[in-house]
Amino acid sequence: MLHLMTASKRYSTKDVAEMAGIGKTTLLRWLREGRVQEPDRDWRGWRAWTEAEAREVTKFATRIVPHPRKDQGKLDL
Repeated sequence: MLHLMTASKRYSTKDVAEMAGIGKTTLLRWLREGRVQEPDRDWRGWRAWTEAEAREVTKFATRIVPHPRKDQGKLDL
């Protein structure tokens, strides 16, 4: 269940991660690495994501393609 942070449709980091189908720690790593843009923060210093920012994270998350393992596709003979 998503919890709105304010009446102006701001979402928590956990909520945005859930919307994108990723873990919160993954989203925090992407923020540290500069892969997604930092949102504004509320009076407590917590990230407060807009709907548009949440959509951007979701679009980014769906673009990610797993890297094939070296041994993938090889037959064990």
